[in-house]
Amino acid sequence: MRNAIKRLTICLLLLSVFTLPLQASVTASGQAEIFSNNVELAKKQALNNALRAAVEQRVGLLLDSETIVKNWTVLRDKVYTSSRGMVESYDIIKDERKGNVWFVTIKAEIANKSLQSKLQALLILHKKMGNKRYVLFYLPRADSALAPTSDAVTESQSVIADKLNEAGFRLFDSKALQNVYGENQVASTQQSAKKKLLQLAKENRTDIVVVFEIRPLSRSRLGSSIAVTRVLVRSTVYNVATARQIATTSVIQKQLSNAREGSLDLKHARLLAAKRAAEKTGIQLIDRIQKYYVSLDDTGQSYLIRLYNFNDDQEDKLLVVLGGLSGVKSLSELQRKPNFIEIEYFSKLDASTLGRKLRVAAKQQGLALKTRKAVGNRLSFSNLHNP
Repeated sequence: MRNAIKRLTICLLLLSVFTLPLQASVTASGQAEIFSNNVELAKKQALNNALRAAVEQRVGLLLDSETIVKNWTVLRDKVYTSSRGMVESYDIIKDERKGNVWFVTIKAEIANKSLQSKLQALLILHKKMGNKRYVLFYLPRADSALAPTSDAVTESQSVIADKLNEAGFRLFDSKALQNVYGENQVASTQQSAKKKLLQLAKENRTDIVVVFEIRPLSRSRLGSSIAVTRVLVRSTVYNVATARQIATTSVIQKQLSNAREGSLDLKHARLLAAKRAAEKTGIQLIDRIQKYYVSLDDTGQSYLIRLYNFNDDQEDKLLVVLGGLSGVKSLSELQRKPNFIEIEYFSKLDASTLGRKLRVAAKQQGLALKTRKAVGNRLSFSNLHNP
């Protein structure tokens, strides 16, 4: 009954947002500290903060409600980071400096249609995606690509991973997967390296493989002493279950430098350009992966299931039972200890239906389950004959 009330509350909150008028006028303020007497930069940041605050006023009640699952923290940030696109127009009411801080107050017209579209897309995405596990790997294709041990590669990899993590993806790290690069050195084709990587990713129960490479491009000169250093970051995303390519990106960024060929300064210029390209790559990857999952017909929910006091044979039977239930999308074993197993389970079924079907199917296999705890999407069961 409590879960039913919670679902009804969420639905009413969503309905209230998705039936907003086309525009809404709000007043909001922002501020920013002035560093190194850079007033223009502080004014710009204060205005951005005010715009974000204006958007927060329109969706704060919905997204900050305690009835919303924890993943809304990520979704909320994704709405707010695109706050400029939600503001139809604004007037600056107050724009002033107080000490070392710049203050801005605005009256903004929020484009509720844009806000609706963003929230609806995120709702669909969260239902379809859950929190996908991914592996990020550097797999160069061109002879001119930077070495995997270069600072530009390692730091760019961190930048891309940070962006994906912020969007709710979960990074899976495996030494076996990292060793694929070494195998690729002697692989006859690039295709065989990719096939091996996808195979290892599947064995380790990851959902997505992201591979990327960084290539330094030809430099061009601006005058006698300044040159433009350009870097290309190219990435490809694969769905592990189907081995299907689901997204690609190609981003070029540049850095002005007077560095000579082969110098440390040139390496640093490439590092700066690569990190900017990696940041844009991460943003594009998130958008294109999301569009792929939104395009899928199926929806579902992610569950954390814990089973207590079953022996190894019984646990294996229960895994088979879970894998055979109607509505199942994926099943990943997260950890196993004596008399305990933890599973990530993605299914079309709601929590109560899932629990009921699991108990019935387990009983048919001679296993008696007792519900130990059921809170939201966390379900715990114990052995009825050994609670």
